[in-house]
Amino acid sequence: MTELPLQFALTELSVEDSEGINDLSRLDHRWYEDYFGANPGNLPDFWHAKLRGDAYFTHRLWIARGPAGDQVDVPLGMADLTLPNKEDTDQAWVEIIVPPVHRGRGVGRFLVENALRPAIEESGRSIVSFFSELVSESREENSLTRELGLEPKCSAHSQKLDLPLADDRFRRLRDATLQHINGYRIDGWVGEVPDEHIDLWCELVNEFSRGLPMEDFESEPPLTTPDRIREREEKNRQTGKTFVTSVAFAKDGSLVALTQAEVGTSASCTLALQANLIVTHAHRGHRLGMAVKLEGLRLLHEYFPNITTIATWNSQVNVHPLGLNREIGFRQIGREVCYQGQVQRGVV
Repeated sequence: MTELPLQFALTELSVEDSEGINDLSRLDHRWYEDYFGANPGNLPDFWHAKLRGDAYFTHRLWIARGPAGDQVDVPLGMADLTLPNKEDTDQAWVEIIVPPVHRGRGVGRFLVENALRPAIEESGRSIVSFFSELVSESREENSLTRELGLEPKCSAHSQKLDLPLADDRFRRLRDATLQHINGYRIDGWVGEVPDEHIDLWCELVNEFSRGLPMEDFESEPPLTTPDRIREREEKNRQTGKTFVTSVAFAKDGSLVALTQAEVGTSASCTLALQANLIVTHAHRGHRLGMAVKLEGLRLLHEYFPNITTIATWNSQVNVHPLGLNREIGFRQIGREVCYQGQVQRGVV
């Protein structure tokens, strides 16, 4: 633990630091509960795996501690530095989490100055990308990004849906959707992508990634391969995570639409995180996006009834999925803003 001014202490976490990882888990849970009213149930094994890293990402994590109320050594915030190893290898991705109760005390600035600045300099990366969830415009957030020399480059709507969806609303949406999907088969599963679908799955995801609206944010689309999928699934098994997947097949049996939600398998998980929604260009206009979303919600309710909330993010310029989400009942609770800028040597 490094003792530093401003009454805070800084700890960089290691895989062996069980106490620090438990503190990190509590900070993470508190942030999600404050923001979404639910949490993804990230267990200590999740953080162990993150600290170990893999072929795709290297991570460093820090906790700031200090006094709060009548306690003297309270976890106040955390910083996360991610170094991509396959794509965006010129970038350092950074994130800071400080629960609202501890904001306004300089915890974020402390983490920037004493953890992230030196680590970014040490990494040798030339671009910093900073990801931030905003409920409203924050002077503290703007101050941190200015100190790092970053500018907002893209923005996504952060949305949540309370679960389960009311039966009458679900039936109404399902019945209206069924009128448009004649000839298509809707299916789904929990866990691994079946071998017979994995090659076309990779094609769909890679096409989607290449066309993802990123506004002015610089990023190289990740290359999804069968090996990469299987490695992610194995890591999920090790860390108490899985995917709930719903898909659409055309008459010829080909995969033409998909969506996934990541969910924790522990009873403490109450928040599912919606990932990609993909419909191939040739099969759009048949309400397949709505169909696979509804099937995903049905599977979530069947297999994970403890889930009370599902969250998703969509670019502010991606109008169609935003409209689908509103139709289902998602509501916007904030924005994810992606900031980016060049590293200034000797400054960052």
